Amino acid sequence: ENYIAVCHSDAASPASYYMAAKALGLSSGAQIADIISLLDTAIMKSGTPLPKEAGEFILERINWKQRLQQFESVIEDYNLYYDVMRGDVPDMFYYYREQAKSQLGDWDGAHQDIAFAIQKSPEDVTFYAEQASLYIKQKKYDEALSSLQKAISIDPEFGTCYRLKGVCFQRQDKLNEACEAFHKAQELGDPLASK
Repeated sequence: ENYIAVCHSDAASPASYYMAAKALGLSSGAQIADIISLLDTAIMKSGTPLPKEAGEFILERINWKQRLQQFESVIEDYNLYYDVMRGDVPDMFYYYREQAKSQLGDWDGAHQDIAFAIQKSPEDVTFYAEQASLYIKQKKYDEALSSLQKAISIDPEFGTCYRLKGVCFQRQDKLNEACEAFHKAQELGDPLASK
């Protein structure tokens, strides 16, 4: 209530709308649409062109839009964030935008983003596992296995990769290899392997 009072005064600023959105997000019974509306105002009041400080507001809005599964709008906000940051984004930016694109079935865009994430952090096995997951969704099991092999060569103890290998082998009707991969994943503590 105090932040809203500030927002309706001469002291209103992009930050006051952002903080009102943050406070509302922590309130029980808050409507996500109201939170997004406050963030919209914070971004709008930041001016044109948007300064880098507005990046935090955009990321917060992405978070809430994802909860509503508004993936097209999420991708638009990721693109806006990229522009605001003048392309100076971390590897995780590409990883998260890839996941949104994947939700919409934009396989080319998703592959492009995960490739950028890998390029930025070639030793991060999570990105190779994500790349393999994309291939699995497209039923491209040999390509998935190739990505998983790269990940395993970096970290032979990453259980998720063995589970995903098991999925690939299972779908290729290579059941012995699948069982072996699932057992290895379980041995390494992958929480889903036993299923």
